[in-house]
Amino acid sequence: MNWHLIYTKPRQEACALQNLQAQGYACFLPLMPTEKIRRSTLVVADEPLFPRYLFIHLGHGISAKSWAP
Repeated sequence: MNWHLIYTKPRQEACALQNLQAQGYACFLPLMPTEKIRRSTLVVADEPLFPRYLFIHLGHGISAKSWAP
């Protein structure tokens, strides 16, 4: 099995991850904690390490899960 890269819509990485996992695919979205100031307070939020990208684990051959919809 190999890892492949998926290019997503802007800020839709988590949505794409949920949809693919619901379909039974093994996916990985690396997150990094970042500090941001929102409404005069410091907030720590997890953001994608690679914005607009996530990884999917796909196999090869007849026995592998199809990538087709």
